Amino acid sequence: MGHTFFIHVNQSIKLYAIVCDIICPQ
Repeated sequence: MGHTFFIHVNQSIKLYAIVCDIICPQ
């Protein structure tokens, strides 16, 4: 359970980073 949960959180962080790149241009 812990390992799959960590993988899911990691994918969510990557997705959030991509969305932030699009919404918040630097």
